[in-house]
Amino acid sequence: MNRPLLALAGLIALGGVVAGVYIVAAPGGEEETVQQPLQELPTPTLPLESPLPTILPTIPAGWEVYVDPALGFSFPQPPGLVATERSYETHETDACPANQVSGTGFNDSDGIPIVGVGVAPNPCGLSVEEWIRTYPGWPCEPNGYPTCEPADVLVAGERGIRFSINVLGEPAANIYFGHDGLIFELSGNVFGSGHGGYSAAISEAEFQVIVEGFRFAP
Repeated sequence: MNRPLLALAGLIALGGVVAGVYIVAAPGGEEETVQQPLQELPTPTLPLESPLPTILPTIPAGWEVYVDPALGFSFPQPPGLVATERSYETHETDACPANQVSGTGFNDSDGIPIVGVGVAPNPCGLSVEEWIRTYPGWPCEPNGYPTCEPADVLVAGERGIRFSINVLGEPAANIYFGHDGLIFELSGNVFGSGHGGYSAAISEAEFQVIVEGFRFAP
């Protein structure tokens, strides 16, 4: 008796299931089709996707990255700026005590302000809106004077509020946002200041690079 001859006719794999169709040469020369039982293939283990990289804005040539030595935040800025520490005390309210606001102003070689970062404790756990209204004062009201439209922005993944004027009613680029129990103010000299006696020093596009490049240490 001749041994059966085995020929593979087809192989189909769908969703991890394999089925085999075989033609077997049976005794007497007759061919017989045999359906191979379905077999479950092990599901392949896919590698875990790594988090998407944080995309930084295109930084102008020659710019530097400032890293705060105490809080670890960083942002891009024009080269050659001189950092000046500054602080002031907020007023006391019926509900919240006075606290110390500290920050750093970055000026060019002529002493013209370029960018500033203020940091304030938030002992009462106020929202950003509440903190602004409680301490520096809401710069404007939609139906009041002067008028402006506060805008929602993102800074380092945190929701912030940007105002188009300051508390003096001058055009300004000031953003307030919270992080890790602190309130931050990020400002850029986009419009100059008649009260301060200095002209604009950076463009709106350059200030946007600073805002988009602002990061907190992981």
